[in-house]
Amino acid sequence: MRLFLRKLEKVLAIALLIFALLVPLLLFINRVLEPDVSCDSLNYHFYLGFKGWNSESSKYEFFPTGIHNFSPILEMVGFGFYKIFGYRIGSIFSVLAIYLSIFVLYKIFKLIFPEKRIWGNIFNTFLFSSSFLSFELFLGIGSYFNDVLVALLTVSSVYFVLKHFKKDKLSDLLLASVMISISVLGKQTNLYIALAMGIVLIIDAIGSKSKIKIRNAILAGVLILSLTGWWYLRNWQETANPVFPFYNSIFKSEYFPPENFHEAQFGGVNLWQRIMWGYYSIFNPERLGQVHDLFHDFKINFYFIFGGFLSLIYIINRKIKDKLTTRLLLLYWTSFLIWSLQFGYLRYALALEFLGGLIVLIMFNKLGSFKYFLFIPACLWLLLQNKRVINLSLAYDISFRPGYFYNPRSYAKNLPNLFVNSLNIENEIKADIYLNCSVTGMTYYVVSPFNTLPVLNIDQTAYKDMTDNKKYMGKQKERLISYIGDKSEIKFVTIAAKTGLNTEYSSCVLNLRNRGWNIDKEENIIFLGHEDQKLSVVWGTIPRELFDKIGE
Repeated sequence: MRLFLRKLEKVLAIALLIFALLVPLLLFINRVLEPDVSCDSLNYHFYLGFKGWNSESSKYEFFPTGIHNFSPILEMVGFGFYKIFGYRIGSIFSVLAIYLSIFVLYKIFKLIFPEKRIWGNIFNTFLFSSSFLSFELFLGIGSYFNDVLVALLTVSSVYFVLKHFKKDKLSDLLLASVMISISVLGKQTNLYIALAMGIVLIIDAIGSKSKIKIRNAILAGVLILSLTGWWYLRNWQETANPVFPFYNSIFKSEYFPPENFHEAQFGGVNLWQRIMWGYYSIFNPERLGQVHDLFHDFKINFYFIFGGFLSLIYIINRKIKDKLTTRLLLLYWTSFLIWSLQFGYLRYALALEFLGGLIVLIMFNKLGSFKYFLFIPACLWLLLQNKRVINLSLAYDISFRPGYFYNPRSYAKNLPNLFVNSLNIENEIKADIYLNCSVTGMTYYVVSPFNTLPVLNIDQTAYKDMTDNKKYMGKQKERLISYIGDKSEIKFVTIAAKTGLNTEYSSCVLNLRNRGWNIDKEENIIFLGHEDQKLSVVWGTIPRELFDKIGE
């Protein structure tokens, strides 16, 4: 009978794991027929991937990547998938990155418990599955956001650092350094993980009084600086601010207002709230991110409160301590504190959600019989929360696409557009430049016939602080003149959304008219067959005397 129950438990555990692993794929299938029209994807994620693969196209633009001063290294992954599979199916890289992250989480668990298999125990399997059932993570499935890639690189770097602590191999530490460097290049905000990793390495080296460990920590720091430093040096050469436009009150670049550029609408409102943000965000979910006033999954709060309690018990109980788990806890909680102090924005902490679930799983396996006093209420809470996460994820995503499981008739309507990957624009007008006239226009540029034209950024919404800057606009004009030459008038084209989530058409047209530029012709089209995203292609001319006044 006991043997039968063990086999039954294993079967149930495997079934649970398979179900949890299928969730990301089902969410992708639920969304794939609708193209990603989220503002950030249309504005810069997809565009940066294009820039990374087409460096010549930014020849006449300002900054290393043109109008967006971010490294394209991670965005190139999504754009590479687009080139192979098309715009809709190409976003499947987001699902593959989740699966790779899950595999890395399992490898971390096996480092600490080499003798255990997660799928051999229903409770372990449930806790493990809960660690990656994250609404914030699932919001990005089927989109060109890079956050899931950042999470993958982060948990991978944590794995290799822990492997270095366990086996004392320099190669593992160097691999971790490479991965965290790529993640920081792709998303500067991930620097908090690199800082936490550096702190843990220094503490380990000083605690062991080992010259070799001190040397290894220095080598890791040098490698990270060498892999990321060239980018910041290039920014400094271009703008006099290595992290432009952030912290411009310190660097005082002339291309941006002399003030700190930061997202003050997120995180705690005072120092104590920021330190305890894992608790206070329960009552201020809207400050965790743009959608959390509508639907908040509370996973980050559970891991902070419950994981913190279990970690405290672990620290007090000397019998269950081991060096590797202690290092993991130190790395996790240091990262959590820096993230809370600096950001408090949940989309920057997907790796912390991954690792928080893993911390709870590890602690339950460490605590022996004591865990049964806490296990049942924790599992009941997670069970209800996981159900809510899946329901929310079927209904919402970062693009606010309709859930096809709730609208089955939409499949037949949109299936013919599955492989539509370019804008159907039939016009013989030859433009000299493409205008970034409104915030979402750059993906329209990439999938249009105009993607070889140099770009002039005149957006007055998201980039107003830059396009109102005479020096910035003057620098753009200076570079464009070498391409345009001495023409009496400059022909332009731009594309703006008229309907859907991102309706920027009116602000674009107003922008052009306020400058005195001429609108010669307009053509209405739809975005990759997506009828809910109607666009307008606007052709016009800029009289030379008005073009020459740019930046004056």
